[in-house]
Amino acid sequence: MVASLTRINTETGRRLLARSRDTYIILCNMYCLFARTHNLLGNQGASTWPWDAPWDYQDPAVTRRLKTTDDYVNLRANWAENVALGHAEIRYPTSIHELQDIVRSANGKIRAVGSAHSFTDAMDTPGGTLISTSCFTQVHGLDPDAMTVKVESGITYGQLAKWLHPMECALNNVASLPHISVGGGIATGSHGTGVGFGNLASDVAAIEYVTASGDIVRYSRDETPDLLQASVVALGCLGIATTIELDIYPTYKAREMVYSHCDFDAFVDGIADLSYTRDAVSAFVDFEHEDISLLFMRDRMHNNDYDITVPMDCSALPQTFMGGDLYTKPIVCYESGESTASTHHGTWFDTQMFFMNNGWETRMDTIALHTEFFVDLCDAAAALRAVQSVAAHWKGMGTWDGVHPETAGLNITCELRVTKCDSGWMSPHGGSKDKMSIHFTLANYPAQAAQVVDELQRVLEPFRARPHWGKLFSMEHEQLKSLYPKMEAFRELCRSHDPDGVFTNPWTKRVLNL
Repeated sequence: MVASLTRINTETGRRLLARSRDTYIILCNMYCLFARTHNLLGNQGASTWPWDAPWDYQDPAVTRRLKTTDDYVNLRANWAENVALGHAEIRYPTSIHELQDIVRSANGKIRAVGSAHSFTDAMDTPGGTLISTSCFTQVHGLDPDAMTVKVESGITYGQLAKWLHPMECALNNVASLPHISVGGGIATGSHGTGVGFGNLASDVAAIEYVTASGDIVRYSRDETPDLLQASVVALGCLGIATTIELDIYPTYKAREMVYSHCDFDAFVDGIADLSYTRDAVSAFVDFEHEDISLLFMRDRMHNNDYDITVPMDCSALPQTFMGGDLYTKPIVCYESGESTASTHHGTWFDTQMFFMNNGWETRMDTIALHTEFFVDLCDAAAALRAVQSVAAHWKGMGTWDGVHPETAGLNITCELRVTKCDSGWMSPHGGSKDKMSIHFTLANYPAQAAQVVDELQRVLEPFRARPHWGKLFSMEHEQLKSLYPKMEAFRELCRSHDPDGVFTNPWTKRVLNL
């Protein structure tokens, strides 16, 4: 490990580093450059809605409509296709200088978009300019002394994981989805799981923005620690993130044990204590049938001799836990329709990402809507009882057969995860208490989903639950400001970066009163 990092300091190491970059990242950049040269990615107008795309399933609501490359190049909608984007033009800068020129010359509002994996209109800029970071996917290199990697904001976590792994390096935590961009995951405070690990923004050592004036500002842990905490979960309001320096760690392997149909009461009453006994704990819950459908417990294996190339010996593991049985069959994911491993061992990224198998991202052909709220882990049991009072009656709970998305009903599943608290001003995990996240995956029926979100917010209000910034919620500024003590200071910072409100939109008006 040390030798590998030391070599990067040499000129030969730097050349090898450049040559070893993920082929996919290089091809993405080549495509963007080619497309811009031939005016394939030029200023794209807003599209009509809906589209005449064919359906794969009986129920069109659950099937992805956007089928072609052009659909995604033009960014006619967000990931879940529940928000039609109304930008007048979309730009694909390939350099920071080009980005600065676009910002300085743009007429009207500007918003940035990474992988568009938001379920709200947070990225939308009606009549304005949408700036995609999809050509900002380069890795600038490792700093072996600081143990950081410098990347461009448009790179996805899946791409970065595949770049880091051959360097014998790892990230501390990643989200379930490898498809999301680093810039977007940080800006919304997205997270993985593990009470010892913070959200994605907590691993930022430095970040640079192009501000509304076209100038570049940089905040770092060493030079401007307070402003770094203010600027990581920035919700797109401080400017366009260009480069980000992330903490890295020596590579590690992980072992995950999965148990099915664990005792509901034992889990709910014991989740806070259980979370501190493992590196990571998460669970899928069926409230209607009072069942912990699947309980995941993951431990990091730092022993270099631990061999993940041979099948895991499941007979050596506890066969029961909390009344549930060890589960070894593949798990079929709703949005991809593909199987992922249950009890297994593997690389640090394969074991953390549901939609990344053997180093490859899985397709996501089925549409779903997401909502998620965070409560203090010490309140977990009471909060889950409150959620049970409404979720047990939501249509669809526990009915998906693992094969037919169109028959799943509205409520697909609920996933629980835990995350370490942090000091981010607008971080949903900010404060002095570790958090539990309560996430629901819902079929793409927006009106019915909105009712579920409202009910969920209502029963969690006594617990001062904070919403995930990138998922569905209906709270507005007056309620949110009581949950974020630093919100007014953040608004002042935004106004100092962007006095004319160039980076604001209807979403920031509702949520931040900007």
